[in-house]
Amino acid sequence: MDDVKIKVTIDGDTYSDKQLRLIRYEREKHVLQEMIYLGAEIPYNGNSLTYDDVNYLSYEEAEELNLKARSEIAADEFKKLYASELQRSARMWREIVRDYHDENPMIRATADLNIVGMTLEQFQEKMASVLSGGDSSVMTENPEHFCFTKTEDCKGQERMGVETMGMYGGPTEVIVMPGQDSLKDKVVTDNGFPDATAGTSKLLDGTLRHDIAYHQMKPSEKGFDVRTTVYFPKNTPKEMIEGHKLHLAMETYEMIKEAAKI
Repeated sequence: MDDVKIKVTIDGDTYSDKQLRLIRYEREKHVLQEMIYLGAEIPYNGNSLTYDDVNYLSYEEAEELNLKARSEIAADEFKKLYASELQRSARMWREIVRDYHDENPMIRATADLNIVGMTLEQFQEKMASVLSGGDSSVMTENPEHFCFTKTEDCKGQERMGVETMGMYGGPTEVIVMPGQDSLKDKVVTDNGFPDATAGTSKLLDGTLRHDIAYHQMKPSEKGFDVRTTVYFPKNTPKEMIEGHKLHLAMETYEMIKEAAKI
């Protein structure tokens, strides 16, 4: 990792590794306290982790306990624990898209990453190796990724995912639908970047969220550039959109760090 340098920029502002780590630390603690508040029992030093204990955790403890808690909870237990939060977030999304029309402008959340010391080809090869370990690798990218797996409701490349979007509200259950070429006319391929694959998602009841994921990559002289983007419907809360810029930056940053370890 020492030979790989990553510069993260959002709306012209540069975020250091120290800043990103602190933001992630706060979200690690948020999820732990959320789970405890909802009734989860999280083992810690021979006892159950308390809400107040979380405020005294180190960076490493918060990350380890958060990942362990998210990874080990069974799907049915998670749905029971987060039942009211999942219902509320689904209602929120149905309200966001209630007046959606295709001609409406979309709101873009973007983070830029410049990587030096690794080629795009090396990154893609290494990430293929990381992801071959199973979909659970997605859990390490962001403390608010709760699930990413293929279920009987998924077709082709679809996956069922649960995450909190933009550090706003609670987690949402969705079916992620990659490879949606019909969405290309609603996104912008930026200068110098090759065409990329677009994807969207829907709630478990079939309601389309009309969000569009569009992640662009291109080689550079000393490495490669990533422009990671999600387009949101116009009625999406601005706080979610601003928060998701950081969410995108953090998860992509962690993917590159993980690839550099191999």
